[in-house]
Amino acid sequence: MHLFSDSDNDLPFSKFESMLKTNSVYFFDSEEFEEIILHYMNIGKMSLAKKALELGLKQHPASVSLKLAHIEVLLYEDKLDKADILLKELEKIEPLNDQVYLHKATLLSKREMHKEAIEALNVALLYTEDEVDIRSLIGM
Repeated sequence: MHLFSDSDNDLPFSKFESMLKTNSVYFFDSEEFEEIILHYMNIGKMSLAKKALELGLKQHPASVSLKLAHIEVLLYEDKLDKADILLKELEKIEPLNDQVYLHKATLLSKREMHKEAIEALNVALLYTEDEVDIRSLIGM
């Protein structure tokens, strides 16, 4: 396993791409993996996002943020049953995490269970520091 210094690459996804090209394994903290995953999802490179997710969960199997990213990937791919199973597990260990309920609302909305999705958003309101965004989702 290699360790990179901050001067080697400024951005975690550059370091990640370098790792893939050299077939090496570098250490990333869970927040860096989350940033890498979301970066690749945002630019439509799902195979790289999924590779980062796989490596991230190997390095940080207990990371809640990576488990949430996994759920987000599953929701994006419409793998709703798998996402539902992971969400239920995460809800048991993180019952006060607003992101769990936001993802649950997305899942329910994709299943056209809109009333239940709004209920999940209302639960998220209890635990969030960003009420404005959640209220705007409820208004949609």
